[in-house]
Amino acid sequence: MEFKKPTRRKIWEPSRWFLSLGAKMLRVAPAETVLIVFSTFVSQVALVISLLLPLKIVILMGGDGTPIYFPGFMQGIETKTLVLGLGTTAVLLFVLHAAAERIVARLGRRGSAKANRRSAKLAVLSNQDEVMRAVYERVAMAIASILFAALALVGVSFLYPQMAFLLAGSLAFYAVIAFFTADNLSQFKQYNGTAQQLLFLACVGFVIAQFMFERIPNPLIVIISIILTRQMLGRLVVAAKEVASVIGQRAQISALFFHGHVLRSPQRETDLKFWPSLDSRRRNDLISSVVKQATDDEHVPNKVELHNSGQNAVLLFTTFDELGHPMYMLKVYESNRGPDWVSEFNLLSSLPEGTPLVPRFLGSHNDDTHLWLGFEPLAGSHAPISRRDQAQRIMQTLWTINPPKRLAGQYLRTHPLRYQRLDEGLLEKLRILSQLAGMEAQYESFLRELPAIKERLVGSRLVLTNHRLLSSVHKTADGYVSTDWSTWAVEPIGSGWPLSTYGAKDIEERLAEAAKMRPDLASVTVADVVLAARIYELVHALETKRWHRALDVVQSVNNDIGAAASFQKSMDAGQLPVSAANAF
Repeated sequence: MEFKKPTRRKIWEPSRWFLSLGAKMLRVAPAETVLIVFSTFVSQVALVISLLLPLKIVILMGGDGTPIYFPGFMQGIETKTLVLGLGTTAVLLFVLHAAAERIVARLGRRGSAKANRRSAKLAVLSNQDEVMRAVYERVAMAIASILFAALALVGVSFLYPQMAFLLAGSLAFYAVIAFFTADNLSQFKQYNGTAQQLLFLACVGFVIAQFMFERIPNPLIVIISIILTRQMLGRLVVAAKEVASVIGQRAQISALFFHGHVLRSPQRETDLKFWPSLDSRRRNDLISSVVKQATDDEHVPNKVELHNSGQNAVLLFTTFDELGHPMYMLKVYESNRGPDWVSEFNLLSSLPEGTPLVPRFLGSHNDDTHLWLGFEPLAGSHAPISRRDQAQRIMQTLWTINPPKRLAGQYLRTHPLRYQRLDEGLLEKLRILSQLAGMEAQYESFLRELPAIKERLVGSRLVLTNHRLLSSVHKTADGYVSTDWSTWAVEPIGSGWPLSTYGAKDIEERLAEAAKMRPDLASVTVADVVLAARIYELVHALETKRWHRALDVVQSVNNDIGAAASFQKSMDAGQLPVSAANAF
């Protein structure tokens, strides 16, 4: 990973802001702020000593009497009494540590409440009180940790001056690491912990080297110095992480604590890189590089024409040569849209050339900022679907695409089908909704039929689905082409069909037409398609929290099943032809 020297502005401004935040907290709630820092410091000291004392107890228990390097006041005390006393002290100090932590939490709530009242602002976050309390605790933790580290360094200087010199040099190295990683928060956190571990190992190595070539001080002093060193470095890591975390929420915290600051959505790092690279002065070089990587073609665009991609935060454009001929259609995602890009790439690279509704795929490319897909240019433009028959024919065409076995198998091994998501969790929601709506009988009827419904869907023909199909269609000389396949799925035929818009009669006609292109659909009935559409819509309504629509679908499923049963009885009695019953 490359180290980049941050600018003075990127270091000084956050540091100055953090100091101003601490000063603001002190002005708003002086008593609470001071007590939080003091309590945090007491908590840290109590914890360190409580962890140190058991080591002394082990030394006492493993020897004959009190070691000579123990303090003089301990020499005349019986070993068992001394062990009991040290153990009791360790427990009491740990209790003090726990009590101090509770005090810190309580003071944090009080301080944040005062700051909230003083700010005289409307709530801008759903968990505003919790955020403000956490800020108080983090700032206090950072200050207390720095204070503890300073006192620990002073203690080591008195006990073990040689190690103190090493620590001073180590801290200088630590400061250099912090300086060169301060521009990248994730990088800073990574190297922060690594640096601490290396510095501690260096101190231990120093003690070993001194033992090999010189006489080391009293063993107890060495042990205490090593423990203090370890705790000092650990506290510095904690302080750095707390400061980094607070600075990382700078926009939110400023809006909460400072007058004249409002909450704005921060500009993402990807935006800062993505858009400048598409400026006309840099765009052609970038496009040429992408085309070269994806197709091996030496293409320098003369003109770029933007299209409607049908997707948010995704650009779609056609490039032209010097003669005005369209050369490539390029689709560019921001790097944070990786899952959509991968999904679309997996489908397009698996479908055979000439698949209906799919543009001819040429290749892909990705870098740190952009994710690209390359296509043969379309001889047409985005065409909103305005006629009923247009939409139906497009969805009918989708049914004729038989998903490749390999692609379908990979999908089914990694994704549950929509009806398979109708598990205990969703059914429990549906049960409670039914109770609230007075539809318990409808729910119980649906629940009894659910095993048979799922069994029927298991045997359904699988088709590709694309719920963004109609919003991303382009009219070409050869028909319609969709430029958005990022949400494709494999589902039973009928899944996603809008029953509220196009009913059973429409399905019957389109199913017959689709079966001419895909013979295995000949055995599919209108009832199969309707059932898949109902269950698909039910699960979607539950997952998107459209509660009333979910209840309506349950009632529709029950009505369909009841109608089918009624027709079956009539058919058995010879009152209806078989063809009529197939509609249910």
